[in-house]
Amino acid sequence: MPEPEQLKRSSVMGVLIRAFIAITAFAAAAAFAYNVHKYYFLTDDAFISFRYARHLVDGLGLVWNPGERVEGYTNFLWTLIMAGGMSVHVEPDVLSSVLGIASGFAILVLLFLHSLKRFGKKDLFVAMVPLSLAVCRSFTAFSTSGLETAFFSLLLLFGYMMMLRERRQNRPYPWASSLILSLATFTRPEGGIFMAAAGMCFLADVLLKKRRLRSLMIWCVPYVLLVGGHFLWRYSYYGYWLPNTFYAKVNGIWLAKSAQYFTTFFSDYKIQGFLPLLLLAVAVRRDFQSFLFLLSSALYLGYLVCIGGDFLGFRFLVPVMPLLFWLTVDGARVIFEFGRSGKRLAIPSTIISIGLVVTFVLTVHFGSVSFDRPKIRHGNETVQISKKYGTKRIEQGKSLRELIEEGILPPDLRIETGGVGALPYYTGWYTQDKHGLNDAFLAHQPIKRHSQIAHEHNASLTYVKKKKIAVYMVGNILLYNETASTLPWVMRRLERLLRQRYNRRNKDKSAELRLVCLVPGEGKQLIFATNMEDSEFEKVLGHLRNCEL
Repeated sequence: MPEPEQLKRSSVMGVLIRAFIAITAFAAAAAFAYNVHKYYFLTDDAFISFRYARHLVDGLGLVWNPGERVEGYTNFLWTLIMAGGMSVHVEPDVLSSVLGIASGFAILVLLFLHSLKRFGKKDLFVAMVPLSLAVCRSFTAFSTSGLETAFFSLLLLFGYMMMLRERRQNRPYPWASSLILSLATFTRPEGGIFMAAAGMCFLADVLLKKRRLRSLMIWCVPYVLLVGGHFLWRYSYYGYWLPNTFYAKVNGIWLAKSAQYFTTFFSDYKIQGFLPLLLLAVAVRRDFQSFLFLLSSALYLGYLVCIGGDFLGFRFLVPVMPLLFWLTVDGARVIFEFGRSGKRLAIPSTIISIGLVVTFVLTVHFGSVSFDRPKIRHGNETVQISKKYGTKRIEQGKSLRELIEEGILPPDLRIETGGVGALPYYTGWYTQDKHGLNDAFLAHQPIKRHSQIAHEHNASLTYVKKKKIAVYMVGNILLYNETASTLPWVMRRLERLLRQRYNRRNKDKSAELRLVCLVPGEGKQLIFATNMEDSEFEKVLGHLRNCEL
């Protein structure tokens, strides 16, 4: 029988542990809310899916330009959800933000509940994984943005949690996790990587005679039917097995770019020193969950190494952050549990493990705020750059929409731009992406040289003229609000940019661009390039007077 003094000490310790858990859980929720508010933004790329969804609701199909079937989105399910919201008059910018933030918070809750279920209510670390994610700039920022990142990450984590539950209960018909991972693959094609990792772990169970081959075959059926059916539909509808975005953005293995990408990430967050904890957790646990989390993360990170990462912050790393952060915190937990095996080790191991976890959380936090300013490094945008650019594009799109509704600008203008998103969404204009995002011909052309990732294809001026494009945006801005004193300076800068980036490399002199400045309203200038014939230009925009320089 335990002594009364021991019982009292144990009771006090239990109260302190529960208080600590409650404080860290509340801190995680508060930090998430604060950082979501701080980093909230809508990226211009989110409006690509919005435009596809709008055309679907309007009965034009899943197309970018009416009559042209090109899969310029990479988030099929997300686009359908946005279309569903539009059909009941919910604006996509609102729906995407609510769903993204809810998904991010659901990830924190799911990790907290899973930790409670596995390690119990007296575990000091049950809320530390949610806390480390809540203070992370990349995780919280991309729980907003209008993109599918957080929703995709939630489906992956939920699918894995369901798989662990099916394995724990030894279900003979484990179809639910496969269904959830199918939805994840519908949301982003990279879901197939996580499904492959799960399948490898399931197969290992079968080979070790822990589960039956029949269960593995049943588990595969929903995924094969659903994802296989989507592949067949994609090929019949768009003519290709993969999204056009893959052909436009992925241009072979680019190890030098991926080295820059990961070097930039570790220079920001400085968490590479905690990698031994991650490996310690896998080596000591040697359980299904640890191997699943490690294998899926390794395969996915290998994929990122091959394609060179991404240009939009560290968005592509968000899906594996819950898995890797879990393993890191669990490595500290392993040290804590080791100390409980002997009285002499209990206090040192407790201090070391708690110190490691707290240091990890603080490192992620200070890494998030240390580079909290707009800048592009090695072609990789910070969140602030994406926010600033997205805000400007939304303002441009809405202002141009007003000019269209007032009858000043034509509703059927044909434009080309290097940044498709808010401007084409609000104007509804026929839009050509110069990088081939919504053009199958451009996307399949070989690139001449590596540049900014996902922006390496470039339309020739001859091709632009063939497509009957009237407006060619220079510098991704179309509508200016310049004064009489600053307008000449802007025109000189754009002339220089036009000559250096476009006309100098152009071999077809008949397709050369010339700069045009028109006045659509008081204090406004429409500045763009064109290679239209004068007679055709008069028909389209001849009613607007030229700027006075």
